[in-house]
Amino acid sequence: MSKRLLTSILLVVFVGLVVLLAVNFTGTTGKEGKPVVGFPAPDFSLKDVDGQTVRLSDFRGKPVFVNFWASWCPPCREELPDIQRLFEAKQGTVNIITVNLTSTEESTDKLVRFVKDGGFTMTVLLDSNGSVANKYRIRSIPQSIFIDDKGIIRKKFTGAMTSEMLDSFVGDVSS
Repeated sequence: MSKRLLTSILLVVFVGLVVLLAVNFTGTTGKEGKPVVGFPAPDFSLKDVDGQTVRLSDFRGKPVFVNFWASWCPPCREELPDIQRLFEAKQGTVNIITVNLTSTEESTDKLVRFVKDGGFTMTVLLDSNGSVANKYRIRSIPQSIFIDDKGIIRKKFTGAMTSEMLDSFVGDVSS
């Protein structure tokens, strides 16, 4: 192998490693960014069950708990009453946002009935095209993200959480 070819290969490998390390160190993967603990949470806007547009950045200044879920997901439905209790207990100190992964108008109508019938009064947003779930790289649900008052992701958790886990995670973020 010629010295020039070897130098070129080494240069390509070196540049590749630098790019890979930069992506992992900075927590970004391009314009949209990648949701990484310790880095800013990507902003988004979605409609709530009443048709009002809500932006994540509207909640800046207080910690935010964001939970991704679907009404067809048994573990998601199981943790919703605990999230509602958390919402009631932490009003004024922590914002609670749930993002439902809906897909059709019919399922949205059913979701609105499910939310109203369940007495869920926390913010329920509709991610009908999955754009926010994709932005946050949500691959399984339920998944929760804890964001501090400056908009920095502090914790992520995949799976259903018990009431005690919710209190612990949100307590850590809000202190």
